[in-house]
Amino acid sequence: MIDKLKTLFNPDFICEYTGAVTIEEEDLQAKVRSVRLENGDFIYLNKKILDQMNLLFKQKDDRFSLCKGCDGVLIYHCAKEKYLILVELKSKYTYDNIIKAESQIEASYAKLFMLLHSFDDFVKENYKCCALIIALEPDIETLSKLTKKAQIMSGYCKERFCIKLYNAKDSGLILKHDISLLKNLPLKMDYKFDELPIFFIPYSEKSIDIRKYL
Repeated sequence: MIDKLKTLFNPDFICEYTGAVTIEEEDLQAKVRSVRLENGDFIYLNKKILDQMNLLFKQKDDRFSLCKGCDGVLIYHCAKEKYLILVELKSKYTYDNIIKAESQIEASYAKLFMLLHSFDDFVKENYKCCALIIALEPDIETLSKLTKKAQIMSGYCKERFCIKLYNAKDSGLILKHDISLLKNLPLKMDYKFDELPIFFIPYSEKSIDIRKYL
């Protein structure tokens, strides 16, 4: 895969890492500036590749704009399995940050598969995909507000999504197509997902064993 990526795309934006890779946040004011994912061999796609695609899309859309992206996109091979991993770093676990992270992950997902489907032998079904949101633990007040709002809302609501994601921790939460932001965009299912596992990882240590989440 690495040779094909470098043949088609700018090789300066594609790197191989053996054993571990570090994902960095560009915002100098962020409290979570970097995280190290360990125990694997990774292909790192610089976010600038997907960011350049933003020129193609509407900046604002009543449904959902693809002009955003997450902090890291990784291709990971483990035994016979192949994974695509989307990583987003947030300073705090708040409603606004988690909802923004979800939108960044979904936008990156769609643009990533647009790129990968440009290869003549790429088969989406050969890859598993997941997303990691890494942030500082929420305070009690934040959790209390989210819980109260979720309790009074009927049906699906984003506050309930935030609470379920927080409580799921290592087991993760499955984001389904019928409640995804990509659902209403006129895109082929090649660029959407039926289900996407999302994990919240508390930022307590700067090193994370990626195998726990695959």
